[in-house]
Formats: sequence, C-alpha cells, structure tokens
Amino acid sequence: MTCSVPELFHQILKVRAAFRSAMAKSLKAHDIDLSFEMLQILHKLRQRQGVTQQALAVSTVRDKASLTSLLNNMEQRGLVERRTLAEDGRSKLIF
Repeated sequence: MTCSVPELFHQILKVRAAFRSAMAKSLKAHDIDLSFEMLQILHKLRQRQGVTQQALAVSTVRDKASLTSLLNNMEQRGLVERRTLAEDGRSKLIF
C-alpha cells in the first residue's frame, strides 16, 4: 500500500499524538508529576549534562521561549539547575 506524502505526514502526527497521550496516562497512573516535555528534557540531560539552553532547544525541537518557560518550572521544582558559563555570562549550562 502506498500513500501520498501529506497522508504519511498525517499518519506520523497521529502516531506522535497517540504516543504522547499514552505517556501522559502512564505518568499519571504512576503518580509521576511530570509532563511529557519535562520527561523529554530530563532524558536529554541524562544523555549529556551541562548543555547550553540553545543546544537543548535544538535537540528537543523547541523554540527558546517555550523552553525557557519549561526550564523555569523545572528549576523551581529542583529538577534542573542552570549555571552561568564562565566564558560568556549570557550563556547558561543546564544540568
């Protein structure tokens, strides 16, 4: 069976939505107070600690504004830590 590119894209989006929904239900069922997005960030940080916020935005396909908001929330909860990069006071490393 073949399908057009738009149909394939639509099917991929449906699978993505179903996966996110299943993950959210599983997290809730196990009383884990994390969003899918938080889990994604923690997974990336487990793979590599001390990444810049820009690198984290690229690897999680998030815009800077939404990532900043998400990291603010996670930092308040003690899930992540931001450290200023010594060489560039504007950049922060995420741990």
